[in-house]
Parts: sequence; C-alpha cells; structure tokens
Amino acid sequence: MKNFKLNNIHYIIMNYLSVIFMTLVFQFMKDIEWTWLFFTTEVFFLTIFIISFYFAYYKTKAWIFVHSSLDKLNEKESKIVGNTSKQSYVIFTIVVLLILLLLSVTEFRINIVFTVALIYFAHILPASIIVFKNRIEGTKEESDNDK
Repeated sequence: MKNFKLNNIHYIIMNYLSVIFMTLVFQFMKDIEWTWLFFTTEVFFLTIFIISFYFAYYKTKAWIFVHSSLDKLNEKESKIVGNTSKQSYVIFTIVVLLILLLLSVTEFRINIVFTVALIYFAHILPASIIVFKNRIEGTKEESDNDK
C-alpha cells in the first residue's frame, strides 16, 4: 500500500472546517450586502482551504491514490480503495439525507456554493478515510512493535 505521511491529520480537519465556513459565510453574505469584512473572511477561509488541501491530500498523495485507475493499483490497494469508497458512500448518503432533512425544516435554499461543497465532500471523503484509517492502523502497529 502507498505510504502516507500520517502526521497531518489536523490538515484534514482544517480542510473540512474551511469548506463549511466558506459555505456559511457565502450563504450569510448572499442574504445581506457584501462588505470588505466578509470578503476578507471568505478569502481567509479559501487560503486555509488551499493550504490544508495541499498538505492533507496532495502532499500525502491520498487524492491521487483514491482517484487513480484500478489498473494501476495492485490487488491489496484495489481492495482498500473499493472498501473505502463503499464506506464513504454510506457516510455521504447519511450526511446528505440529514442535511436535506434540516433544509426542509429550516426552509434554507440550496445554492451553487452549497452544491459544490457537497460534491467536494463526496470526492474527498474516501481519501480522508484512507488517511485516517492508516493513522489508526499505524498507531496499532507501532504499539505492537513496542511490546
């Protein structure tokens, strides 16, 4: 399996939070007038998003691993990508259904930024699961080696 640098899990959390905050700020600013404060806030979260994506997914090659052709992966890597994709689709379905339920109750409208955020979430979730699982398995292996 590919060797991921696993010390950067906080970048994954920062990446998800930056997408959430960018979406919320955009939604809030859509309802009121755009000011320099909101524009600066949006640029700040966009910068955090780009930096955290680079360190969490690009530098660790998790994004490339998940989005590579199955022909280029060995059997073990194919199984990992397949299982992770199944898990991420289940998580994505549950999250989207909960969001739709919340939207129906609050009468919140889905806009293009919200849609793009959900598409991004669907694409990045398998890589996040792989990096997180490798971190847990790596910690277990390290503790087993210490014995």
